[in-house]
Amino acid sequence: MKQAWLTFLLFISLCAGTPDAEAADETVHSSSVRVTPLQNIEVIEIKSEQELVVTHKVKDGRIYVECFLNDFVLSEEKAGSLHEQGEGHLRLYVDDEHVATLFEAAFIIEGLAPGEHTITVSAVKNDRSPYGFDSTFSVTV
Repeated sequence: MKQAWLTFLLFISLCAGTPDAEAADETVHSSSVRVTPLQNIEVIEIKSEQELVVTHKVKDGRIYVECFLNDFVLSEEKAGSLHEQGEGHLRLYVDDEHVATLFEAAFIIEGLAPGEHTITVSAVKNDRSPYGFDSTFSVTV
């Protein structure tokens, strides 16, 4: 119940407004797709096994995505360095095309062409090799 309540509050806060100017400056662009990392979102959840859980919501052509990965640190500073267990970053794929490397667990995808799209979020190690934690879902814009 607590997790459902936290998720509900997060989605309400995501849908209530647009990203601030600072977040907009960090938007990652790949062709016409825009991905805006959301900062300062802290959700704490304790699980015994490591798994990637991704939730999403489509609203007004935007896809609001939130990732939960326990015992994992998203580390931009160590991207490209040697592997350290429990550290890394996220890679975002739209229709099997890599569109963004992310260091925030919540983000907005914008600029997708109308129609159905397959979204994959993959957790990768600092050295960019896969952890094996992927989540794939389909959306219609």
